[in-house]
Amino acid sequence: MSHVVVLEDPRRVTAVPLVEEWRAFRRVPLAARLWCGLLVLLALALPWARPGEVRTQHAAFVAVLVLLGLLNVELGRAAEGGSLVLRQRPHKALSAWPFAAALVAPAVLLPPAVLVTYWWTRRRGMRVPLWKWVGSGAVLVLAGTAVDAVVGAGRPTPLDVGLGALLFLAVEAGLLAVCARVNDAQDEAWLRAQLRSAAFHGNELGVLLSGAAVAVLWLAGPLYVLLAVPGFVTLQRALLVEPLRTEAETDGKTGLLHYGAWRAVAEPEVARHDVNAVLFVDLDHFKAVNDTYGHVVGDHVLAEVCSRLVGALRGQDLPGRFGGEEFCVLLPGTGLPEARAVADRLRALTCARPVNGMLITVSVGVGVAAPGAHAPLDALLAAADSAVYVAKDAGRDRTEVQVVGPVPVPRVDTALRASQSA
Repeated sequence: MSHVVVLEDPRRVTAVPLVEEWRAFRRVPLAARLWCGLLVLLALALPWARPGEVRTQHAAFVAVLVLLGLLNVELGRAAEGGSLVLRQRPHKALSAWPFAAALVAPAVLLPPAVLVTYWWTRRRGMRVPLWKWVGSGAVLVLAGTAVDAVVGAGRPTPLDVGLGALLFLAVEAGLLAVCARVNDAQDEAWLRAQLRSAAFHGNELGVLLSGAAVAVLWLAGPLYVLLAVPGFVTLQRALLVEPLRTEAETDGKTGLLHYGAWRAVAEPEVARHDVNAVLFVDLDHFKAVNDTYGHVVGDHVLAEVCSRLVGALRGQDLPGRFGGEEFCVLLPGTGLPEARAVADRLRALTCARPVNGMLITVSVGVGVAAPGAHAPLDALLAAADSAVYVAKDAGRDRTEVQVVGPVPVPRVDTALRASQSA
């Protein structure tokens, strides 16, 4: 499900030594390491606890699924336009094969099937940390084992397929949600965002049902499985729509929404609440950072400040990159005291520790609607923009607030009003 695959030209990728992978794993929070280890142990043990005789047709079916999985990886590379892809993509069709296997074959065949598919995907350029990739494979094995336990392998009915797909998705999402919680929040920002996305789960359900179609075709006759291959070509292209849309809306340096995409989300949020606030966050003396250390260091500073900014916000707040070294944040349903508190917390976290040896500070302008003002987004933006300039002029590394009051009612001459009423 959350299989983030970086498909790159294997000739240009330097393999990460296992020693480095182990060191990276040791730096992960202890709770995440324990959870990953537990998932692997359960994935190795639970399938063997399931009854079921492994017959020749079962082994043949799983072998075909593995071949389809390897083909699926190549189709994913082709859908990206070739063998060199530098951005991460969620190629979710990897979960189709263990689900199809769970519908027809005993669960004991799931671990080797997932192992071979995941090994090939990594060999072909996947660059997720190894411990995450192993944990992801274990999640698929456990989800498939749950389907085998509840639905049972054999000749699935339509009800079995539907129930099994929902169960697989629920187990998969639940186990990955725990992974996202026990690991560092920034390290799992992508996974947390995907698990909150309805489109992500909808795509995953479609992938599982396509795997079920392969199982049904196999039971009708092994050669019918060939009919599924063109469908997977289309599926790979369809799965790219959402990541490409996200990339178009997201700033590559910070991971935040571009201003246009941010505004499209912010405007309906402002309309839903009577009181709102907008923050403008501007890095102090950022031009000096670029001029002194170069733009590569400057980009790293931007990314780190963005990370601290996100850490200071609440779950409902909406951050975006306004442009240059300036960020915008919508605080929906937030009045003056709380908006100032969020802004001050953000400033404190920014300068809590150096970035690349430099102490970075920010100036924050707050535009907040007065009670009953129902201020539009443009008014809040203008107030926040004006407030951040006040903060800069007053010495930087400070918060300034401008309140947007009720829109004044135009005054009408008494005589004119009387003539209109007559």
